[in-house]
Amino acid sequence: MIELRNLSLSVGDTALLQDINLRVATGETLALLGPSGAGKSSLARLLLRLLEGQPSRTLRHKARHRGFHWSGQALVAGTDVLSASVGQMRHLRGNQIGLITQSLSDALNPQLTMRAHVAEVLALHQITGITPEQVFATFNLPHGLLQRRPAYLSGGEVQRVLIALSLLPKPKCLILDEPTAALDPANQALTVKAMAHGRAQRAQILITHDPALALSVCDHIAVLDQGRIVETGTPRDLQRQPQHPKSRAMIQQPRDTAPGTVTAPSGPDVLRVHQLSHRYGARPVLRNLSFTLRAGECLAVLGPSGCGKSTLARLIAGMEPLQSGQIIWSEATRPARPSPRLRPCPGPCPCQIGYVSQFPHRALTAHFSVAQTLAEALSLSQGRLRWFQRPRHSDPATRTAICNALTAVSLPTDAPFLARLTRDLSGGEAQRLCLARALLVQPQVIIADEPTSSLDQCAAAEVIKTLSDLKQRAAISILLITHAPAVAQALADQQLTLRQISPPPAAMLRRADQGANVEPTPSLIHAAFMGDRPVRRERS
Repeated sequence: MIELRNLSLSVGDTALLQDINLRVATGETLALLGPSGAGKSSLARLLLRLLEGQPSRTLRHKARHRGFHWSGQALVAGTDVLSASVGQMRHLRGNQIGLITQSLSDALNPQLTMRAHVAEVLALHQITGITPEQVFATFNLPHGLLQRRPAYLSGGEVQRVLIALSLLPKPKCLILDEPTAALDPANQALTVKAMAHGRAQRAQILITHDPALALSVCDHIAVLDQGRIVETGTPRDLQRQPQHPKSRAMIQQPRDTAPGTVTAPSGPDVLRVHQLSHRYGARPVLRNLSFTLRAGECLAVLGPSGCGKSTLARLIAGMEPLQSGQIIWSEATRPARPSPRLRPCPGPCPCQIGYVSQFPHRALTAHFSVAQTLAEALSLSQGRLRWFQRPRHSDPATRTAICNALTAVSLPTDAPFLARLTRDLSGGEAQRLCLARALLVQPQVIIADEPTSSLDQCAAAEVIKTLSDLKQRAAISILLITHAPAVAQALADQQLTLRQISPPPAAMLRRADQGANVEPTPSLIHAAFMGDRPVRRERS
């Protein structure tokens, strides 16, 4: 059981959580629903006492705590975690309370195989009489994943492995922080099924910005806004008659996020990809892929997790060497280069590229503030900064450009937010900051890898509108990597649907206003639990 009594959390003079009162009984799942930056992940980290173990460094290299202060009680399995000793917390973590983190990319050791991860958990919690093969069979995971390292797993596979590892010690409480945010609908359904494994024996808190997920799988919902619980109720009550304006905005928001009618562009070709193939070791990821991107056009790349969408984005951005095929920017061609080392493209690129990573916190410098992050990008694009210099953001022109970029992605422009370190941002805030950094350099092409996966529907609609306006007004070309058909339909002029190469590859190009002519897209749409009538589990 989890019980929170008058729980408050602050850092410095900023209140992150205020007077939180919640109770989750064994066998129940509570959804903590709220926009990005509302304090959801801070609550999860506080329940495991992970906030105080993150010292920062002063100029004299003296460690100091980051100023987190809390009050109230947080009872987890009968123990107040806020007053527990270090030894008690070491026993509670994993044994009594488990956490599925929001950042999938940092959750597993990149040097260990999945077999080694399972063996480590079994040894740590002294679990005997079960093998890694039996663990994977219990959670319906393919045995072939046991020999793979995290880099060779898709996002959906990583998420399901993390859930299996968290449930192995049979914790009495489980906190899931955005478990389906970056997954396609098919993998979302598999993750939800994994979450239900043995849920009658534990209390669960599901942190999400997705109202459809909260309505479909949870027993109760608490809406969090600016650190406060503004409304609680059952899914049926909140769906029928939400009382608070924030609840109405999130739950009853129209599902159509299209900014308007998509007009097919008629500009010149900016990018041509010809017979592009790529593999990791013996595993083919892309094979004989060809398409064209014109000025002012948005091309959406759809497909299930692990089909090569992010690999395609990194290849086009020049972050990985080409193995086979050509990437042609206007008249300048970057030929295939089989060298395993990463080198800059020979010669200047004929257009500026703005890249938005799928993993925002890994793409940001952790000890930089928001203002320094954007000032660095602006200075580098103007040739005013060396790699060893710290960016400055005090001059009026730089401040104005920074504020305009933040406003375009619906982020605050006040001094406290500009001074926040990027490691203290929520997943949604970090994702929007990466997009603001890409927009700041006024690129001709934006490569956006899952730019809305960590955002609530309101923020996602604002980002889609911003990208649509840039596409139409400034003739910026956009390569949009997404698993959400609704986002692609709202923004894209063309859709490129990839499927797994197993064994025959497939990639088909179609106009956005034509009927679907590939098999993977309908399967993704039908797998989504985004319907008007979500199906909930009936408690026995």
